[in-house]
Amino acid sequence: MYYHFDYVGGPRNYKWINVSQIQRIWEQMNLTYSHGVDRIWIVNVGDLKPMEYPVSFFLDMAWNTNRFNSQNLLQHTEKWCAGQFGEKYGKESARIINLYTKYNHRITPELLNDTIYSLKNYHEFETITNDYRDLALDAFRLFQQIPDNAKDAFDQLVLYPVDACANLYEMYFAVAKNKELAAQNNPEANY
Repeated sequence: MYYHFDYVGGPRNYKWINVSQIQRIWEQMNLTYSHGVDRIWIVNVGDLKPMEYPVSFFLDMAWNTNRFNSQNLLQHTEKWCAGQFGEKYGKESARIINLYTKYNHRITPELLNDTIYSLKNYHEFETITNDYRDLALDAFRLFQQIPDNAKDAFDQLVLYPVDACANLYEMYFAVAKNKELAAQNNPEANY
């Protein structure tokens, strides 16, 4: 059984930030396992540093596949986060990790550009940018509450990925708006 958490190849790589939802990992690994592939599990990690959580989940699932089902996956994330950041912060940290991997799975950060989402249809680009902005604020609020001895881990595993992607969406949203306004010869493009 083979799975990968980052990818190097065409058309573009994705290896900067975790984009692996455990729901997707569970779905693919469970499907494979149910078809009798159960002797060797291999995961392509590339750089371990941004992938601590998906690796932990993958190994826990490999150790005891039958303990997981579609209804208890978030509980695993909550338990893992409680172990990293403290019991009090497990649920909210897990919610943030679950959402940022969901958002990152829409389109990986490496594939994002100013034309992926629509400015006109349903305010799609603005809505998605605001989703990230809101999540970044939630992550920063939680970072302020996390005990000092867990701040570095929280920053690396939760805050940085959310902030980085929120910033990336802000930049590409601004590029899209700028191009739209410039095409209309609107001087607002200068801002």
